[in-house]
Amino acid sequence: MYATFLQPLLRPRQNARRSLGIVYEPIGPRRARQDLAREKAKRESARALRARTGRDESADELLEAQKARSQDVARASGQGVVRLTSVLAVTVTDLGELETACVELQADAAASGLELRRMWGAQDVGFAAAALPLGQGLPDRRIRF
Repeated sequence: MYATFLQPLLRPRQNARRSLGIVYEPIGPRRARQDLAREKAKRESARALRARTGRDESADELLEAQKARSQDVARASGQGVVRLTSVLAVTVTDLGELETACVELQADAAASGLELRRMWGAQDVGFAAAALPLGQGLPDRRIRF
């Protein structure tokens, strides 16, 4: 990933203002170990199913497994594990331009290699997290947007 991967998202727009909030949440050693073990078990289960059904692993799956092994080695050697989340907000002055601004944001996110999820019913919280430097943490994982 290049250092400029966020450039499409952050360049100025005529019809909308965008705000980006990035939150790093340190994960404790015990929880990190459990999370990585859970992901490893899921990956190994999927791998066994593919082997039984005669399907080959894709290059993406092989890279993901290699990345997971590297993360586990790094965690075991004492490096911290963080949960990274970004929140983007788009603001318009004319309500009629909101959908256009959202479509442009989705396209720019795709160009950056990011997947966006709209925060239906939680727009106020999303705006606060993206636009205001509050120093707030991330919500519990049980909350899905």
